[in-house]
Amino acid sequence: MDRAAQHLQSSGGTFDDALLAHLSPMGWVHISLTGDYLWQRANRLSPGEFRTLNDPMARFKLVA
Repeated sequence: MDRAAQHLQSSGGTFDDALLAHLSPMGWVHISLTGDYLWQRANRLSPGEFRTLNDPMARFKLVA
């Protein structure tokens, strides 16, 4: 979460630092309405390599 906050700040994003205590990196997109977990297999990363941040608006951008 710290790396994500640093990235947002360095790219000009603004947010209230006090809200970080109430965030969780786990989203709900992987859980269906019936309670099944829907995981996608991700590519393995090299040591020290990180995945890109998810864009929560990406689904909406595809249909716009």
